[in-house]
Amino acid sequence: MIGTLPAHFNFTRDVIEAWAKQRPQALALWCVQDDGSESKLTFGEVSERARRAASFFHQIGLKRGDRVLIILRKVPEWWISMLGLIRLGVVPIPGTPLLTTHDIDYRITASDAAGILTDCEGAEKIASLKAEHKICAGGEPRGWVKLETGLHKADPAFDPEPVSTDDVAAWIAAVVAEVDQTFDQLSGRQADLPPPVRAAAERLLAMRASLKDRIAALAPRVLTFTKTRFHGDFHLGQLLVVEHDFIVVDFEGEPFRPMDERRRKHSPLRDVAGMLRSFSYAAAIALDEATSDRPADRVRAAAHMTRWERETAAAFLTAYARAVRGASSYPSDPVDVARLIDLFVLEKALYEVRYELGSRPDWVRIPIAGLLERMQVAAAVS
Repeated sequence: MIGTLPAHFNFTRDVIEAWAKQRPQALALWCVQDDGSESKLTFGEVSERARRAASFFHQIGLKRGDRVLIILRKVPEWWISMLGLIRLGVVPIPGTPLLTTHDIDYRITASDAAGILTDCEGAEKIASLKAEHKICAGGEPRGWVKLETGLHKADPAFDPEPVSTDDVAAWIAAVVAEVDQTFDQLSGRQADLPPPVRAAAERLLAMRASLKDRIAALAPRVLTFTKTRFHGDFHLGQLLVVEHDFIVVDFEGEPFRPMDERRRKHSPLRDVAGMLRSFSYAAAIALDEATSDRPADRVRAAAHMTRWERETAAAFLTAYARAVRGASSYPSDPVDVARLIDLFVLEKALYEVRYELGSRPDWVRIPIAGLLERMQVAAAVS
């Protein structure tokens, strides 16, 4: 049913969820209780509940590499919790309900467990023991989180998920497709552009093949980071300054993209790229306003604006890297960070060309200039 193993195998994602896609109505779990009552769950139901469990565990603070001791009878909650922990990358440590308080204390200490999941009977045994996360199935003793409540409230749509080779291939293919879409629109409108912009557009249109090659070469080398929900249209115009702090607004994403695409999980570095492109817009518009009645100063002022943009971008990237250090969504390899940002800046600039052609043709020169600069820098480096 499943061919070659993925580079980073995860039983819940790569087996259970794969089966759920292929045969969602097939019986996956059949539990018979001591009183003769039965619980039956299909692969679709198990997959959905495991995703909710992973979301709940993530939201209470468990993370990849943590260890959690599970002391439950093999009721459906045991299976769902096991699969949810595995999906998140947490190491489950099963234990029999016959364990004594001393046994449990030893296992928590020896494994350096970050949490424990048990029922009300188990909770009584370990009331005096210390664990950062205490989760109880079937009840909510003081100091414990009720499993069922957490599963009900959890929302997997906002949880990070590992980036796969298929994800990266899809990202690359999407941006390559946007080259054709953008260049076709630009070619069709080229005659309507002012002469200087028309000349810049002509230079850019001649780079169709080389731009595609550049995009294809920007795949990250190490896939150990995650994709998440993100802002989707992050730029200076989405920030409100309030008492020396910032409030971010308008989380609906880019208006020209379909809603299902805006909801899709992706690298939050796309938001970083959006802000970098916003610095380019700010510099270009400031240059226009500063030299509108002094055109002779444009060359000198342009040098200052270019320096401001580069210094601002460098400061932003440095601060961002410092703030997100250790986050699962930030690649550990600096080369991969640079590649992804380059990919998403190109993607954003291509989107901007289409947006400006449809909304503000006078501004299309800004993203065209950005794309030309990116290609010139790439040519100089190579």
